[in-house]
Amino acid sequence: MAGAAAALLKQNMVDGLVFGAVLVGAYGISRRISPGDVGRLLAGGAVGAAIVAGLLLAWAQWFSPGVDVLWAELYGFRSDALATVLGQNLEPPLDRLVLLLALSIVTGVVPLLVLCFASGRRLVALSDSAPVTAATAAMVAYAAIGMVLGLSFWSQYLLGLLPTVALASAALASDTGLGRSWLRRAMVGLVAASGAVSAAVGALIYAGTGYPFGPTEELVGWLRSSARADDEVVVTYGGPNLIAMSGLDPAYPYLWSLGVRTLDPDLERLERTLRGPSAPVWVVEWNQAWAWELDDAGDLRETLARHYDQVATVCELEVQLSEDVTRTLPWTGACCAS
Repeated sequence: MAGAAAALLKQNMVDGLVFGAVLVGAYGISRRISPGDVGRLLAGGAVGAAIVAGLLLAWAQWFSPGVDVLWAELYGFRSDALATVLGQNLEPPLDRLVLLLALSIVTGVVPLLVLCFASGRRLVALSDSAPVTAATAAMVAYAAIGMVLGLSFWSQYLLGLLPTVALASAALASDTGLGRSWLRRAMVGLVAASGAVSAAVGALIYAGTGYPFGPTEELVGWLRSSARADDEVVVTYGGPNLIAMSGLDPAYPYLWSLGVRTLDPDLERLERTLRGPSAPVWVVEWNQAWAWELDDAGDLRETLARHYDQVATVCELEVQLSEDVTRTLPWTGACCAS
């Protein structure tokens, strides 16, 4: 149930189920547990996962738009999004891939995993470590497939490798199994140190500058001081956290860039929203209108010029107000507002 519940946080987080299934299967193949125990353990795991899935489907059917909508949101959309990414300029995601690979090496993640599995080659099938090694390898493969299928190659994709890094570190640092050579100890130390240093440096940067959340917090404060409770807002191609923190209602349903690029690539719905009788009071240009080549013809920029007035720039983010609406725009003391 715990392994299946992880997918409620992120739909591809089923690596716990992958690990458990391969671990039980490997113990069965090595004859360290009986076939009957293998069947009972796998059946128990399936029942636990089915309980979580059943509760989710029941909730979707009775308390949300339905199972079909849930499936489309979590998985059906992904195939359409994949085609969208492949049909657009691949240079940005490939640049992020290079950065992702570099980060995975300099932090010691890839060297540690390579060392772990290279050491594991000498293990025989009867070894106590072999099933765990096989299950860990399955998790690495699953995480790698998820990274490739995502095609965006954001740095946070490396989070999917954290469980395997923990298991590999434990194996390399243990007194048994794979042993404790100086290289193994050094590799585990590198990974631990890189994590600690990254956390400390990140905390210090945030404490001193507010980066990367400073602009969002400043803009949220400005909007809260200027907007009314029933105002609606559109944030161009992203910024769902900004909308949630501001307390304003979104006037446009696609709150992140890939959703816009896949489901409203011609920006027809966005332009109708901005021109309609219930147009949002606020527009925040989180991304430029021409980003991702979405507004090549300039129709969105023309719509904004006709129906909105730029009233502020907060942390280099332009804020526009509907020309049909009047709001008091007080100075909020934001360090980067003008």
